[in-house]
Amino acid sequence: MPVALNIATDAQGGYLFEEQYGDLLIDAINAESAVAQVARIDRLRSKRQKYAVYSGTPSVSVVSEGAEKPVTDAAFSQLTLNVKKLAAIVVYTEEILEDAAHDPRPLINADLVRAFALKIDALALGYENGAAIVSDFDSELGESTQTTELGSGGDAFALAVSQAMEKVEANGYDPTAVVAARDIRASLRDARQTVETAQPVYTQGFNQAPDTLYGLPLRYTKNLDAFPAGAGKKAAVVGDFRQAILGIRTDLRMKVSDQATVNIGGTQHNLWQRNEVAVLWEMRAGFVAHDLNRAFAVITNAS
Repeated sequence: MPVALNIATDAQGGYLFEEQYGDLLIDAINAESAVAQVARIDRLRSKRQKYAVYSGTPSVSVVSEGAEKPVTDAAFSQLTLNVKKLAAIVVYTEEILEDAAHDPRPLINADLVRAFALKIDALALGYENGAAIVSDFDSELGESTQTTELGSGGDAFALAVSQAMEKVEANGYDPTAVVAARDIRASLRDARQTVETAQPVYTQGFNQAPDTLYGLPLRYTKNLDAFPAGAGKKAAVVGDFRQAILGIRTDLRMKVSDQATVNIGGTQHNLWQRNEVAVLWEMRAGFVAHDLNRAFAVITNAS
């Protein structure tokens, strides 16, 4: 009788690949994920992590001798990060796996890394491939109630970033980064001055889009959607990403089986009968943001 892929034991021929490859994959995911590049990354030892966070703004008053001292509105609160499991199964032929038997790195391909990185971004933003989603993570950056409108001129994005920064700064936070839609890069490259010379606004000639704007690093993701045909899309998130935490409980791990039965598009595939091998890729991670509606602002395309 076929046995389903079992990630708990090695009974079905599964194995975990060497630890350094897990580190290699995590490093690659962190480099590919826009949110991971700018948020705080914590290594966790449990499935739930609680943080003491500082909130409010302290105030100092002049007090008469013997008078009652006023209580400032600064306080500590608690933030909880819950770890979720991310997984994917990839089916290979036995020949491909045999070629990589002594070195699994050929199986660590750019598409796999990108898929995990994009999913982390989507869950952290609450926005995937240009559409709102309900995230399994504890916070969705795209749900901040602070918003600013993206215009249509050559300097529209820069103006929107400045306005979003102003909202964050007004709440006592310092913006540290911008996570933006990938098509913003073309907008930045193509932006031209409208007076006299029509020279590029951000770069000389046709160089690549700038890495920073107003001193903030720009990081790009395909999940956000800057210039859609319809209204209501989200182009970027500007914020103090020191208030955002990406927690990693388990490095990306791999387990292999040629004895399993896997469901592919609703059809059960017996791997042994087909000379196929299923590779399970799995990691555990979570994301949470402190003071979401004050430390972050969303650039939207509302009109």
